[in-house]
Amino acid sequence: MKTNSQNRSAFTLVELLVVIAIIGILIGMLLPAVQQVREAARRTQCLNNMKQITLACHNYESAFMHFPPGCNWDNGSGNKKRNDQISGDERIAWSVYLLPYIEQAPLHQAFQSATANWTLEWESALMPATGTATLGAPCASAVIPAYICPSDSGGETNPRLTPTALAAEAGKSCYVAIAGAGNLSSDDPVILNYVTSAMDAFNDPAFSQIWGVFGKNSKTGIGQISDGTSNCIIFGERCYRGYEESGRPSPQDANLGAVWGGVTNSNSEYPRAPEAGNKSVSKDWSVFGHMYSESASNWSINGWDTPRGIASSYHAGGANVSLGDGSVRFVSENLNVGILADLVRMSDGNVVSGF
Repeated sequence: MKTNSQNRSAFTLVELLVVIAIIGILIGMLLPAVQQVREAARRTQCLNNMKQITLACHNYESAFMHFPPGCNWDNGSGNKKRNDQISGDERIAWSVYLLPYIEQAPLHQAFQSATANWTLEWESALMPATGTATLGAPCASAVIPAYICPSDSGGETNPRLTPTALAAEAGKSCYVAIAGAGNLSSDDPVILNYVTSAMDAFNDPAFSQIWGVFGKNSKTGIGQISDGTSNCIIFGERCYRGYEESGRPSPQDANLGAVWGGVTNSNSEYPRAPEAGNKSVSKDWSVFGHMYSESASNWSINGWDTPRGIASSYHAGGANVSLGDGSVRFVSENLNVGILADLVRMSDGNVVSGF
């Protein structure tokens, strides 16, 4: 005679629920670890991108005896100085000049054609082609994997830094060239603007010690980095996130990220954030990173002014940077802001003991 246990052919509902609960607990325990591993891989890929960009910059320097210009603005007289102001024109960024050195030579040629051999605004490369002409082909909307951090959100183009009148969206970048850092005094010249065109600011001792490697029309050679290439940050991350993600109070404070094509025109209208409507933006934020002061809350890594600062990211606890010697590293958001300022100036004479 068969017993009840011998007649049993399936689990009871209670047993199934217990098994499901155990599996759910195990998944809950493993998921954070999996996410951490994935983020570690993304951060490593971001570091590899920055390594590639920095090596490309050094290859450019080997070919031309200087790093590429931060952007190629000319003051109209043919007298190019590092800190002349950009006028209404939107000038071509350092990242365009590096394209042949990151295996993007065809895109470099297309960009050159779209801007009539570098003489037109870079946003000409966002306009659709007319007939069979290559002039104006929207190559500046191309997606360049080496310029995008895999942890960054918001897609592969940057609508917030694309003027509303243009049809094609600007290709996004997650990396900016470092222009330098001001001092604590509020009347210091702003790093990229506010120096008259009559002044050769780069050679003026009163100003030269605040500069980073890149600027308008800059042609910095390795020998000019007198603080040492291993003590000078030349590229930083720039994340793309909404104002709420950045902890900022207004839609107008959205972190706009960057673009690889060129410097934006502040006289144009941009969809800065959906909630804010069309607003003008700074010309310089789109390709440069800089510090206006040494305020810890504003200008630290991931600080309040990350839309235009040295480095910001989705990586927990800090952001990636690259140095003039070709090395790359993750920098903590707790790094002393004074040390950060010393690191982004190339010739201030301050010794950086470690970071």
